[in-house]
Amino acid sequence: MININSKDKSIILLIALCGVLLWLIVSVFFVIFDKVSFKNSEINKINIIEKNRWLNVVEPLSPKNLSGKITILHFWSSSCVSCIEAIDKLKELDAKYPNTFAIIGVHKPLFENEENYLAVKKAVIRFDINYPVINDLDHSLSNKFAVTKTPTFIIFSLSGKVYAKLEGVDKIEDAINHASKLYYKNKFSINRNKIPVVLEKDINISNILSAPSKIIYVSKFSHKNREIPVIIVANSGQNSILITNINGEIIAKIGSGANGLNDGNFDNAQFLSPQSIAYSNKKIFVADTGNNALRVIDFENNSVKTLIGSGMQGEIIASKKINLNDVKIDLFAPTDVEFFPDKSTLIISNSGTNQILAYNLKDNQLSILAGNGEIGEQDGVYPENSLAQTSDMAVYEGKLYLLDALTSNLRVIDKDGSLQTLYKSKDEKNSRIRLQNPRGLVVDDTGAYISDSLNNAIKKFDFNTKQLSTIVGGHRGEEVGVNTSFDEPNGIFSIIDKFYIADSNNNRIMEVNRASGSSDLLDIMPQQKLSKEVFLEYLPNLQKSADIEVKALSDIAFNIKIKDGWKINPLGPSFMNLLELKDKNSASLISSFDWNEIIANKINLPKLNDESQYLLQGKIYFCRNIANSLCYIKSYEQKIIAKQNSDVSEISIEIAK
Repeated sequence: MININSKDKSIILLIALCGVLLWLIVSVFFVIFDKVSFKNSEINKINIIEKNRWLNVVEPLSPKNLSGKITILHFWSSSCVSCIEAIDKLKELDAKYPNTFAIIGVHKPLFENEENYLAVKKAVIRFDINYPVINDLDHSLSNKFAVTKTPTFIIFSLSGKVYAKLEGVDKIEDAINHASKLYYKNKFSINRNKIPVVLEKDINISNILSAPSKIIYVSKFSHKNREIPVIIVANSGQNSILITNINGEIIAKIGSGANGLNDGNFDNAQFLSPQSIAYSNKKIFVADTGNNALRVIDFENNSVKTLIGSGMQGEIIASKKINLNDVKIDLFAPTDVEFFPDKSTLIISNSGTNQILAYNLKDNQLSILAGNGEIGEQDGVYPENSLAQTSDMAVYEGKLYLLDALTSNLRVIDKDGSLQTLYKSKDEKNSRIRLQNPRGLVVDDTGAYISDSLNNAIKKFDFNTKQLSTIVGGHRGEEVGVNTSFDEPNGIFSIIDKFYIADSNNNRIMEVNRASGSSDLLDIMPQQKLSKEVFLEYLPNLQKSADIEVKALSDIAFNIKIKDGWKINPLGPSFMNLLELKDKNSASLISSFDWNEIIANKINLPKLNDESQYLLQGKIYFCRNIANSLCYIKSYEQKIIAKQNSDVSEISIEIAK
């Protein structure tokens, strides 16, 4: 045992006090240094952005919000396929390390019509972005940070110093790794205050459709032992595939609605922003864009299965042919699927690698049809030819027609694999006609019809004159009838004298007369089937009302108040369920009220037991009281407490957008 005298103890105590004092001085120094450094940080360049150019926030973020956090600026564009991949990766990073990062999306428009604030807002909702976004419509921030590519990531340390700048699609994983390393280096010093976010999607009324992308027509679809014509919709914003009859009534829905890559039955399967579908032999093949995967929906056994992909981002495919029985690969942002030259081969637009792949369904072989992986406009045969993020394809007369979204070109591949450009956008002298990020294509003997997304128009390319012309639309809007307008139209097909168009940002399907251009709304609506689920987990556009006490053992009226100019949709499966709560996790269904009772507004709750608790849940489908009006969903939930001494005998809800 060591004996320490009082003098030694005093010296040890003095050394300890000096150590603590030194630590305090150093800590204060670094706090002051960080504050001074942050004050002079390049991140403060975002302060020049006006309030009306921010999204997902009430007020622009201030230095106080960002100081002490790892800040990531993500420069992106809604028309950039690889940028969308980066959004999902950033959301995963933010969820893994909560209250650590200040992620700010900076929308850098690649096309003129992407500058519109409303267009950016709808893109934020469509891609489910849950962090603040700046609309850099004039490229002012992009220029200040010398950003020329999308996606670009600029990562700032806690003091506001630039830690890393990474440009290009091949740097997504590097950006995530750099941010993670910075977290582990500073995890005990990070400012854990929450970033004040108010999501645009939470203040937006829900529709039945959400950012529908591609749509197809199937003349003979097996349903309940008979073959009927149907429309199949990639309902991208709700991660599901919808099948409707020709009148718009939904007869099947595949996908739970949650983000994910999960196989299984129709209710449990998960997709992530599926963009396109193709149908053959009781199977729907799905380009599951966000999951970088090819999926198949099999109606023989009512299941969903992944054919290609694991959810990871794939690389440029260099091998001319790959046996998928021996080698597993990942796709990168597949945006379309088509059968060509026959039903045994599925063509995949692998947009993220700028390639078109051919998947032989019989022998499970994958080969390259076109695209050497470089972004370009080179014609010819593989490997000389190049593509630029092919968005849609169409088969006609033994040829595969395609749209390159990034260059806005119309091209065609013949049976021999030779690629030819039919229309080159940069050569178009008339700026009003020039394509901007086209996304939908249908071809017949009269020409190629194109959803010119960012010009909000449907255009025709005449094979004889080689000229492009606008046949309907041309300005952003939601008009129906003789002055039809669109908001980023996407998928398109034609039946007899009509075009059917997925008007993506307006969350609707339009019927357009080919001769007159006059339009009608295809009213997509679920079947009128009473829901008897206990504890509905997903309630779109939920109006969660405050708890209410009502008189026990008495008649209680439920009154639906409808504002002038609105009506409850008589075709919608509106309902209300009354549940008696047993405990936090269990309840029993007491009463159900269907659409007939809701339309008649004659709902009387049964007498409720004294001191018991109940939950009223349901959905109401409503629309404006005019023809061709888009319908919305209002979900309702309210806890009810029955008390003998209460005087309340009525519960009410107000319906309007």
